[in-house]
Formats: sequence, structure tokens, C-alpha cells
Amino acid sequence: MSPVQRMSAVDAMWYWMSSAMPSDQFLVYGFTSPRTALDVIAENLLRRAATIDDLGLRVADVPIHLDRPYWRHAPVSADQVRVTRGPLSWQGCLDHIAQSMDDQLDARQQMWRIHLYGPVAPAPAPAPAPAPAAGAGAAEESDLVVAVLQVAHALGDGRRSSAIARQLFSVKEVEVQTWCPAERRPTTVRNAAAAAALGVARMPIDVTRMLFWGGLALHRHRQTSGTVGAVRATSSVAPTSINGLPGRGRELRTLTVDADALTARGGTVTVGALTAISDALPRFLGHPSMPVTITLTVARRRAHTDPNIFPRNDFRTVGIDLHTDIADFGDRAAAIAAEIARARDEHMTPERAAARRAEHATPAPLRILGARQAGVAPLPERIDGISVVSSVDRGPADLTLGGGSRSVITAGFPALSPVHGLNHGVHGLGACVTLSVIAAPQRCPDIDRYFALLTEALRR
Repeated sequence: MSPVQRMSAVDAMWYWMSSAMPSDQFLVYGFTSPRTALDVIAENLLRRAATIDDLGLRVADVPIHLDRPYWRHAPVSADQVRVTRGPLSWQGCLDHIAQSMDDQLDARQQMWRIHLYGPVAPAPAPAPAPAPAAGAGAAEESDLVVAVLQVAHALGDGRRSSAIARQLFSVKEVEVQTWCPAERRPTTVRNAAAAAALGVARMPIDVTRMLFWGGLALHRHRQTSGTVGAVRATSSVAPTSINGLPGRGRELRTLTVDADALTARGGTVTVGALTAISDALPRFLGHPSMPVTITLTVARRRAHTDPNIFPRNDFRTVGIDLHTDIADFGDRAAAIAAEIARARDEHMTPERAAARRAEHATPAPLRILGARQAGVAPLPERIDGISVVSSVDRGPADLTLGGGSRSVITAGFPALSPVHGLNHGVHGLGACVTLSVIAAPQRCPDIDRYFALLTEALRR
């Protein structure tokens, strides 16, 4: 084992859960066709990847899981770039990406993989409205080369993975936030035996901290249950037909529009997208006025009482009521925005801060037990949301594969889970925003009908 550092509790949890349910991220980028062969592009990407610190990591388990895993350094290998030659339609390319989701990464061997597809026909623009994004319109002039960065979730959340992709697809040096250690004094070891011994030595201390902070979180919860608890109760909903074990197979769809088409209706891209989903999803489920709550991923805000940790997965999920009872879409968007603001503030409470400290201190054997049960637990009677929505701004449309190519579109697909069988991605690149839908045929056998309803909702 080469010199390595211990993973944060959050990142370790993502690693452990990956053995129970697929969680790899697939970051899709479309480029105008370069004057370079796909094989040459693949070689260039491998050379570029070798210069990126995050892409030179793998996971090393501690014997019998006596402690959290460690990061170790590993060289880039040629088989981490896969090339599929076309011609392909845009939907045909999405179908290939869906098939690749069955081949999840083993983070002990590889943390990432790149899929190259080309030539690919441009994504069809919705007609007659909303208008296609400026980048999407430009893409109609020629076929595309599509690059997909497949990343193990333990390596980073949507924002960090997007930053890695920006490093990979930029010809210039990109200033990206340097990875901080997961601890104030990071633990570094040189062999597995030393890692196991350290895990055993720190276990009594971790148990004491877990019990202290867990008890404090419970005490604070009881103190505030008459106020905060009442608000939280409204965020849980009963499962629907799209909730439950997704089974095998995935269906992908994308819709690309101008960012202005979303901000005009909601003030922000995220709120605009949620407003459209609030119209389409209940209609798809057969009850246009039914209450709908979704699970939104949001960047974590740090409280001064938070533990001094810097996980790569620095986000959380919150239940957001889409207020389908409000008929006016402008008022509905305002209510959704207020929901998001409330959820962000709720995360900053002393109770939540104590719970995070307890989570961070929980010994590895207990954490891995919970992670493995996540994939087999029965569907609960109440859930935070019936669909997951992940929204990430991936920056300006100035990426390239070289050879005169330029980025025109991006997309992403939040992984399905034993609870969620239909999820949404909202990803921006320059003035272009793509709404992506991923569904399990077992839970959503008619994704095209839902996609048509979502397209119609964006025209309202």
C-alpha cells in the first residue's frame, strides 16, 4: 500500500453503498466534431487525465473493515477510455450510455472511465417552443462527438465531478479548488496492517464521540420538536407507482433549452425546472392536482459548529414541496423558491450540526452495516420525495476535445435507487440548460409519455 489518507465518513459511505446499489455518475458532454480521429482524442484524454490529481486515486480497504477505507495513488491505464464509433442518433447515443450504466466501476480498481461516441447527430430541438438554446442551435450545423465521464460517487459530488471534467476537457490550465484532507490532521499510513491497528485504537474514542453527539442531537430534537418537527412532517409523502426497486435497464431522455426559458418562470434555473416538473409529474401519475414532493440535492452550507471535515461529497438532499395546489405558476415558483430557502436554513440548526458530528464519529463496522442494508431495505411508508432532482451549473461553454471542437451541450442522470425509479438532472453549460430524465422501465414503462408532458409543461 502506497502512502495514503483516510477517507471522510461521507465519502466512505458512498463507497460502501456502491456495492449495494449503483451510484456511478455519468457526465455527458457534446462537442462539435473535431478535425481529429477518435483514437487520437482518446490518447490525448489519457495524457491529460494523468496530470489530474483526482483521476490518480483508487480506494484501499482496511482489513475486515476495522476503519474507513483509504485513498491510494494509482496510474492511469489505457482501458479507462472506451471508443464507440457511429454514426449514431442522439437517442441512440443515450441508449448506449444507458447500457454502460450496467457496468459500474469498482473503486478499488478504477475510479473513473471515459466513453467516446462519434459521430453523433445533434440533439433534436423542441418545437415550436421553448426555443432551443444558443449552443444547441449551433450544434445543428454538424455532427457531434460525445464524451461521457463515468465517475465513482465516492470521488466527488456533482459539483466536484463537474470540476474534474472541466480540467479534463480544457486546453488551458483550470484553477480548481484543491482537495482538502478529510480531517484536520489527516491520517497517513504505508500498509494495511498499520491502517487496521489505527482503526482498532481509535474505535473506543469514536464510540464515545458518537454517543455524546448522538445524544445531544436527540436532546435538541426533543427541544424543537414542537416547531421544526412540524415543518419537516409536511415534507414526507407516500410512495407512488414510480417508487420502489428499479430493476435492471435504464431509459434516458434529454431536453435542451435556453437558461432564460427557465429563469423567466422561476427566477433561477432550478426553480424554473421544478415548476415544470410540478406540472408534468402529477399529470403523468394520473392526478393533476395531487401533492408532489421531490428530493432536491443542494450544496452543503457550513455552520460554525460543523466538524472540521472536508468531504468530496459535500451536499445533502432535502424534501421540497412543489405546491401543486397553487394554480398560478408564478406564485407556485415563488413558493418553491421559499421551500428551498427554508430547507437550506433548516440544515444550519444546532440539532443537525450535532447529528453530523455523530455521523462522522460512527465506527466503520457500524457504518458499513448500514450502507449494505440500504440496498435491501423495504420501501418505507413515507419518503422525502417521489423523484430526485439534481441541479448543477457546469460553467461556461468553453470546453474542447481539441482539433477545433467546442462544447455545446451537457447532461447528467442522477442514479436510481431502491426508492426512486424516475429521476431528473438539470445541468447548465453556458447559456444552454439540459433537463435530463432517467427512468427504470419496471417503474416507468412509458417514459416517452412523461417526456412529452415535461416538454409541454415548459411551453406553458
